[in-house]
Amino acid sequence: MFQNNYSFLSKLIHKIALNNHFVADTSFDIEQMLYEKEVKKQQLEQVIFITGLARSGTTSIFNAIYKTNEFASLTYQNMPFLMMPNIWKKIAPRTEEQSVERFHKDGLMVSIKSPEAFDEYFWKLKLRDNYIKDFFLELNQIDESLLSEYDVYLKLVCLSNKKQKYLSKNNNNILRLKYLKKKFPSAQILLLFRDPIRHANSLLKEHLYFSEHQKKDNFIIDYFNYLGHHEFGLNHKYFKLNTAVNNSFALDSINYWLAIWKSYYQYIIDNHLADVNLVCYETLCSEPQKIETYLKNHFKIEVSLKNYIPPIYDPNNNLDKELLNECLEIYDSLIKKVQIINTQPNLQELAHGDFKLNT
Repeated sequence: MFQNNYSFLSKLIHKIALNNHFVADTSFDIEQMLYEKEVKKQQLEQVIFITGLARSGTTSIFNAIYKTNEFASLTYQNMPFLMMPNIWKKIAPRTEEQSVERFHKDGLMVSIKSPEAFDEYFWKLKLRDNYIKDFFLELNQIDESLLSEYDVYLKLVCLSNKKQKYLSKNNNNILRLKYLKKKFPSAQILLLFRDPIRHANSLLKEHLYFSEHQKKDNFIIDYFNYLGHHEFGLNHKYFKLNTAVNNSFALDSINYWLAIWKSYYQYIIDNHLADVNLVCYETLCSEPQKIETYLKNHFKIEVSLKNYIPPIYDPNNNLDKELLNECLEIYDSLIKKVQIINTQPNLQELAHGDFKLNT
């Protein structure tokens, strides 16, 4: 897990493993060659993709499902040789399991055995970063052969965990949702959303926190660049979707993050509502039993979720009113969609209530 205490040797190994296409490609080729027979027999009984704009609760629900012990996923034990999960599991040095608060400083604890959003590295490697531009991430173009390789990769991860179900959390999957649905038509996609003001505040807070620490340690930027994480910080890149993003706002303005929110969820409404299962962060926090029931009824998964009271921010009076109203309309539409699938029937008033700028 990421901490600010990597040795020079550890940093070098991460660079060799994650920032060198030849090493990563070769490790994947060897992995496939050694486990070819096993992969052909490996089944994927269930595939779940968890996604959403960062800070929407994806990690909480990801961890809860993973704790059922029914699913395989990439964990910190797979780092930094992500493309050979079976080989690395056998030869990796044993590390004592110790839980620490993750780098985000948001109260979530992680250990060497914790699952994480590492499968983005597969797409970075295979697409040769062609979707990662100077200031944004663009929609992917993926052919059938690459989708087949990804299928093999998921089976290798499952094989290394002796599981037949795969669980992924990847905020970047919005860039390739149509391809994931094409390759895995029975896969379930959980997409989380959050009320726009609180969500934008949370993104802004993390952006400022990451930026401050990245100025002191360049390896923090390298680490998250290696893994394709550009949600916030000095290496932030927005999603360039089929909707316009107003970039006239400064990154340290809440309005910039409201514009990011608007673009993301408007794209979902316009293109993928039929493909995803919506989960509202406010319900996840205040009425988790409703999410538990929904997952049990629709996904055949029994999880244990706890109530959570997010921290509170000081009010922000610099909101762009027109932008805010557009975001609230989108949020209202998402709430109504959630009501249709009956996961939270009484939250529509949140879209027009007295915001306290919680995050």
